[in-house]
Amino acid sequence: MQSRQDSQTKNTEKHSSAFSSASTRGMFELRPFVVQQTRENSQQPDLKTSLMQAEDYGHHLSQIDSASVSEPIAVQPKMEIGKPVQLAKATKTKKTPQPKPYDRPDFPANYKPGYLDEFNKRPNRKSTLKSSQRLDHAGYSRNHRVSYQDQQNLIEQHHQGNLTQQQFTQSTNALYPKDKAGSLTGFGAKKMESHRKQMLAAKTPAEREKHAKKMSTYLNASHLNVTIGGTQPNSTIGSHFDPNFSKSPGGTYSLTPRTKQAFDFGVGNISKPMLSPGGTRILSSHVNDRQGGFVPYSPNAMSPNSYKPMKDLMDKGRGNAGQVNPANVQNFNTF
Repeated sequence: MQSRQDSQTKNTEKHSSAFSSASTRGMFELRPFVVQQTRENSQQPDLKTSLMQAEDYGHHLSQIDSASVSEPIAVQPKMEIGKPVQLAKATKTKKTPQPKPYDRPDFPANYKPGYLDEFNKRPNRKSTLKSSQRLDHAGYSRNHRVSYQDQQNLIEQHHQGNLTQQQFTQSTNALYPKDKAGSLTGFGAKKMESHRKQMLAAKTPAEREKHAKKMSTYLNASHLNVTIGGTQPNSTIGSHFDPNFSKSPGGTYSLTPRTKQAFDFGVGNISKPMLSPGGTRILSSHVNDRQGGFVPYSPNAMSPNSYKPMKDLMDKGRGNAGQVNPANVQNFNTF
């Protein structure tokens, strides 16, 4: 037995003793990279000896194609030798619950009474809504007079230098009510002003976009711009202007006070409204306390101070007026 061991020792001396049996197995076995690296660190062979051993196994450095050598890959943290390798557990993605009709992040519960108050105080109202009511259960939804798309276009126009800071400030102020001193009031007014100020003073595009995005959140939820109206007319109106009307005892239609103020956003910055086939009526999501419908578009059917701004919008507003598909006209009230 001893003589056989001596014979094996002599054969092994043809190679470096540093090239251990453990290293030899490592050349032919697939092993976890981290574990292999740890062992190699503790038993590094001489470079010259390793090259000689490699040539004995048929590997020649001059024949290696450098293009086939991959870039080093970031390794996982070291693990102790002898311990099993644990793979990272797959992270379960939690499903985000869909928001309820009046539970969107930019419309908190304490904001709802603001636009309910306008709804409940309309002239000739036939019904009222409570803050605890689900709007969709009553056939209503939260609607915007000036669309989010028009708000984003205003910001882009300022970024491109087509609007002065004064014009931009005046337009964004138009979507908020004011107190007796002329200061903006309502949900998010102060935060909108703060982000607007930082956006206008931004030194870099990234900083400007950061505050523009935050400002848009509050601007879109502005107290004056949000109204309650019919769900179906609202979805049909889309990004077009949504004027709200009330009918006077004399039979003429007038824009609501908040709709009139929305025109201060700038006629050229507001998309033209949605019309009936033929363009003789304007689609509104709210007329008195009805769930919207077609209002006559003519100087005889509208009060003078309501027809004029609507006429200006038709002449100077953004884009083209939309037209309801004739097949869908029957879905809306006609006043």
